[in-house]
Amino acid sequence: MCTVCQTLNPEIETYDDHGVESLQDESVSYSGTSSNSGSAGDLPYYTYDQIAEYLTEGYWADSDRNPRSFDVQTGDTLTVDLSDLGTNAANTARIALDSWAAVSGLKFEEISGTAHAGDGPTAVVQEVGDAAGNASTTAAMQVGEQFKGTISSAREKDWIAVELEAGQSYTIGMSGDGSEGAINNTYLRLIDPSGNSVAQNDDRAAGDRASEIEFTAQQGGTYYIEAAGYGTRTGNYEVNVSGGRSNTTADITFGEDNAGAYAASFTQGTTIQSAIVNVSASWVNYGSYYLQTYIHEIGHALGLGHSGNYNGSASFGRDALYANDSWQTTVMSYFDQNDNPNTDASKLGLVTPQLADIVAIQSLYGTPTSVRTGDTVYGDGHTTGQVGMDLPSSRAVAIQDNGGIDLIDLGSRSADQRLDLRPETYSDLNGKKGNVSIARDTIIENAITGSGDDHITGNAADNVIHSGSGDDVIFGKGGNDVINGGGGSDYIDGGDGIDTAEFSNTSDNLTIVYDAEAANGGPIKIYGTSGKENTLVSIEKIKMNDATIDVAQMLTQLEAKYGAIPASGSASYTVEMSQVVAWVENGTPPQPIDPEPVEPAEGHMEIGSVAVRQDDGTQWHSVSFDAAITDPVVVMGPASSDGEQPLTVRIRNVTETGFEYQVDEWNYLDGTHTEVDISWMAGTAGDHTLEDGTRISFGKSDAKTTDGGAVALNGFQDTPTVFAQLTGDAERDALTHRLYDVGSDGFDFELNREEGDHHKGADIADEVLHWIVMDIAEGSTIFEEGVLMTDHTYTSTGTTLDAGEAFFADMQTRNGVDTASQRYDVAENGIVSLRVEEETSNDSEITHAVEEFAWFTATEGTFDFI
Repeated sequence: MCTVCQTLNPEIETYDDHGVESLQDESVSYSGTSSNSGSAGDLPYYTYDQIAEYLTEGYWADSDRNPRSFDVQTGDTLTVDLSDLGTNAANTARIALDSWAAVSGLKFEEISGTAHAGDGPTAVVQEVGDAAGNASTTAAMQVGEQFKGTISSAREKDWIAVELEAGQSYTIGMSGDGSEGAINNTYLRLIDPSGNSVAQNDDRAAGDRASEIEFTAQQGGTYYIEAAGYGTRTGNYEVNVSGGRSNTTADITFGEDNAGAYAASFTQGTTIQSAIVNVSASWVNYGSYYLQTYIHEIGHALGLGHSGNYNGSASFGRDALYANDSWQTTVMSYFDQNDNPNTDASKLGLVTPQLADIVAIQSLYGTPTSVRTGDTVYGDGHTTGQVGMDLPSSRAVAIQDNGGIDLIDLGSRSADQRLDLRPETYSDLNGKKGNVSIARDTIIENAITGSGDDHITGNAADNVIHSGSGDDVIFGKGGNDVINGGGGSDYIDGGDGIDTAEFSNTSDNLTIVYDAEAANGGPIKIYGTSGKENTLVSIEKIKMNDATIDVAQMLTQLEAKYGAIPASGSASYTVEMSQVVAWVENGTPPQPIDPEPVEPAEGHMEIGSVAVRQDDGTQWHSVSFDAAITDPVVVMGPASSDGEQPLTVRIRNVTETGFEYQVDEWNYLDGTHTEVDISWMAGTAGDHTLEDGTRISFGKSDAKTTDGGAVALNGFQDTPTVFAQLTGDAERDALTHRLYDVGSDGFDFELNREEGDHHKGADIADEVLHWIVMDIAEGSTIFEEGVLMTDHTYTSTGTTLDAGEAFFADMQTRNGVDTASQRYDVAENGIVSLRVEEETSNDSEITHAVEEFAWFTATEGTFDFI
């Protein structure tokens, strides 16, 4: 059976291709998704496996056709005939074939001189009477002859007997006979000696209403050619049978003489016998789309359908079946990165199959094991020989690799790179977004970036990462990583494993800061002679040009020398790394540059409330402190119950004199919100005591991933109450925090994006979690506190909120995993109630597990620490 699949022509709105291959114009729904009348926002996000399943099965089912593939496996060879292509087209086809070979493991061997049918029939056989439409027919012909007949009435079928030999390949064609009464649209079917329909065809090419079957006989005997008109078409026809395609004919034959771009498969059951690919020579004028078209059409020739139920033309709002149908996920899509409103990627032509295509082609032919098994370089000085593996700024690329110690080298480039080495992730390279991806099960071990401010994420392997001279953020993730931040102020998080931070300096050119964070398992700060700050998290070793030291040993000695520093303490010592090295290697204690810690002034705290209306998502409001607060920490919230839309509260630009804030609705909402009441508290970082005996600690923690982090506490005898606030505006999406595992020695936190965000697990831009930990004194004159258990329904605190009082609350548990914050309500009698508020970007479900809340009311005003 021949099936025609087209590439979208970028210059036309519609393409006349009915694509029907049976006399009944019907379609079969696949998984109930073949019709979409809703908006793009109603569509589900598909996994790569779901997209791959649609490419290999769903598309064919939706168009009432069988799935198909060649009878080969990865490592096997398919033959291709490029002899009808000009030099430019042939070279482009080779590049496209190489791209499929790289992800499938299939080999493509060029052959030429494909056999064709003769110049004319050996004899012409004329229909006598009206040929019967079944096996009783007397109409017959021989291979090489031409049969002429007439379809005189709608849906008439003429059966013509022909003897075929087992193992031989044949071409059977049907068209109008060229007379004035010629039929203008034909339909052809072949029935084997057992009465089974083994092949059928409507149109042999896009825009060509003649029919053609290419067929290899599995058994010898009498076959019947069923000649008919498409639908109700009638007229004179001719049928030709030739042995023009032998078993040595190429598996895929390429041409460029016909208009448009299309592929046709000749199948028996679900097995592709042969395929043709045509890309008009004029399409070279489409630039990068020319190569992408070849990649697309070869995908069809190998057995992939489109990524939606469309063929020839499509619009996203009308035809998309899932929210992430775009070139970013599959070359078989009709929607570029800009056509799809859900795709956060630059519009670029493709130079390789994409992540879903790779899953799809490997589901048909197996997962390759011999593609690039050596030490391969991608990017600068790439060693693959494949077009696009230099990772240019002009194309989108997916990388498939089966082994070796591999490197992505961007060292010559100045753009701010966001490079992610994890499989099935996208990177933002060369100033573009989402333009490079890494295939499933592909492990790239090493990376080099250039002079930009880069963000690099490693993988589970032992990564070696050099990030160049910018201000970089690096996450090693799993494995025993070696990370060199280069110049600039860098943030290095080694993640799991035994990780090494490498400095291209000698130890006498580096200093380390021993402070509360370093002393309690938090970030360690190291400075070079330029004064640039390097922040180290989850690093077990520090390597310099003249020494490598163990971080645990270093911290043990620093604690012995300077003592333990509580998590909220403000003591800080700066030590030369050469002194630390001397102690580690020789047992000599290091000498501090600043032996006496500098304690800040006691400071004070302020409590207040605001009533605020949010007019749009760009509006920011401000609060000014009554007096300057040294090293301020600020928390806000929750918001009152006014307005139905769920929200969070965001603050930024926290200074000694005040801060800015906004009501931050979730991304799927319009950003406007009616007036709500929100309380705020600000105080100097550190451990403090108030006049009424309340112990209170103000602190800050980096929040750079959705995994959050852990905060160590010191000196609390019982479990305190914790209140927190995300601070910063570098992250454009709405976020909220969740606290859990609260105890006397610390607490954990995580960050949540909205559930509908398909980047939900991505790293966070530079945000900081401000937190306040309180042990409120019995009989406090400032605070009234309580604990309650509640879910998504309001539960009373039993306390009233009086004039001049502020209200604060935060969840202390994470029993429910859905993204959620909290809201409070004040009844007419002044009683305050609390509930969990889920956002509804992914669904309308708002139920939530019961959580433990800590809450307190506080007298507004300014309070000195003692």
